[in-house]
Amino acid sequence: MAYQRKGSDMKRTTTREVLPWLLVFTLLLTACARKTSSNLSKSSSEQSTITTTTAASQNEPAAHSSAHYANARFGFSFDYSDNLLKMGSEPTNGDGRVFCSLKDGLEIFRAYGSNNVLEYTIGTLYAQALKSASDDGFKITYQVKSGNTYTISGVSGDSILYERTIHASDSSAVTTVHFRYPISEKQTWNPEVDKVIGSLQTGLSTTSSSASRDLTFADLSDLEFNFASGVGGWWTTVKITADGRFSGHYQDSDMGDDGPGYPHGTRYVCDFKGRFAELKKVSDYEYSMQCVSLVSDGVEGKEQIIDEVKVINSTPYGFDKAGKFLLYLPGRKVQGLPQGFLDWVSSPRDTDVSKQKTLDFYGLYNVSGKEGFFADKK
Repeated sequence: MAYQRKGSDMKRTTTREVLPWLLVFTLLLTACARKTSSNLSKSSSEQSTITTTTAASQNEPAAHSSAHYANARFGFSFDYSDNLLKMGSEPTNGDGRVFCSLKDGLEIFRAYGSNNVLEYTIGTLYAQALKSASDDGFKITYQVKSGNTYTISGVSGDSILYERTIHASDSSAVTTVHFRYPISEKQTWNPEVDKVIGSLQTGLSTTSSSASRDLTFADLSDLEFNFASGVGGWWTTVKITADGRFSGHYQDSDMGDDGPGYPHGTRYVCDFKGRFAELKKVSDYEYSMQCVSLVSDGVEGKEQIIDEVKVINSTPYGFDKAGKFLLYLPGRKVQGLPQGFLDWVSSPRDTDVSKQKTLDFYGLYNVSGKEGFFADKK
């Protein structure tokens, strides 16, 4: 089988070359396929916690068996199927685990944290991940960087790669989940990727710093809210100032819609501005507000050719029937959120948000338009 990796290769090659101290983790990691004959001697305050739950009824399929892993050192956690995967022993430095197939002992994924001592930005880490994947022969089929998170996916021969990294902007911690598995087994492992990533919680605080007091627009002024398709086709971005005013940009491209004078296709754009008011607290993790003004630059439908692209003025997508908006803070329970909001924010974040217990980002929901924005914590 072409898919094979050494158990000591916990971090990507490029990261190991830049951060040699990470070898401590890889040298001490025990392979999943080995039988563990001794218990860890770490104190309960230092050890990670693992809890197991099974299907509520014996009539339910065994695939529902689930375990929860929580890393004590870096504070990340997620669910995984313990009837499909065996978790390796925790290394001495406690920065993560390897998870192997119960069927054949093949490593399927590893999850680990690290201290970003060189203070790399998420952009630098993202670029390193893309280069590392390319150097390993993977053709990237999906890539996205949003806020403090990046996700990449690709194929090489008979292997699938999937990696998500989250940079904790309020600390030096970096959390990475890295999958590699055979294409022939994607029906088994694709759902496991969804399960792990969908339940992933990082060491970022899940409670908002504003939860103990009433939020103001100033608390939102360093955020950029995004409304997008998830495949790079179109997007809308919005920034809110301390007095509730906002500005935004919408863009959609159709490269196949070309013609004489515009061989590079057609682009729909809209720059807009407006103001939110009446910010009211609904609960510790939810606020409501009203869009009291909305103005678009330019004349809707006006066309011009710029750099061999037909540019057409459009309307601000995401502000259809703009009136009441709901603001969700990190830590807000997912249960009870509008399905319209969950559907819109799941695709661009490359995860099923409905499977999370709480939000780990800010959400903005246009109630009448049923359109959902998200913003990552700064």
